[in-house]
Amino acid sequence: MYKNNSLNLIIVFVLVILMFYFIKPKNNYDIEKNSVCAHPNFIGGSINHTPPVQYKSEVLKTINFMDTGLNWIKNNEYMTNLEIFSNLNKEQNNNNYFIAYGTGSENKGILLMHAGKQLGKFCSVNDPKCEVNTESLIGKNLWNYKSLDGVFAVRIWVDLAKSGGGWYAYYWNDPKTGQIVPKYTYIKQVPNRNFLLATGFEIN
Repeated sequence: MYKNNSLNLIIVFVLVILMFYFIKPKNNYDIEKNSVCAHPNFIGGSINHTPPVQYKSEVLKTINFMDTGLNWIKNNEYMTNLEIFSNLNKEQNNNNYFIAYGTGSENKGILLMHAGKQLGKFCSVNDPKCEVNTESLIGKNLWNYKSLDGVFAVRIWVDLAKSGGGWYAYYWNDPKTGQIVPKYTYIKQVPNRNFLLATGFEIN
């Protein structure tokens, strides 16, 4: 009887060890089940929408950059949206840049501005070659655009902006390296305007 109990305990112990081995996080990007976006070509396959603590410096710079942009718009409230899009990134002395999407009933999902010096490419599961350049998409409605994660990223950005803003993470095909990397984007609705601003950083 005691031998059987001992054997059962050993079996249970081995099963527990195996269970922890197979379900433990594979890397820093594995997270809780309710906040995952995945791509099969990225090792680990999941990413936390909240930036990891080791990127605190990048997080603070991104938030500060967003605050600077929002304050600039507030101080230039007389400007039209088009004037803002033409001048906003020029005024920011930073290596970062802003992206703007429409959030109003008349422009929801339209890419209004993408002013990165190194314009990347929008990639989707429906466009595996990633041949669509960002410049050609400005003014287009991307409400149905799917990111590399296979989700409707623009819809999530708009919903997030309207609910107070925050962080959203996704996979990005870095045009400089050709590698798929995690990208963390900070999104805020612009007060008294019909568009959101987004800015962020990627992990190489």
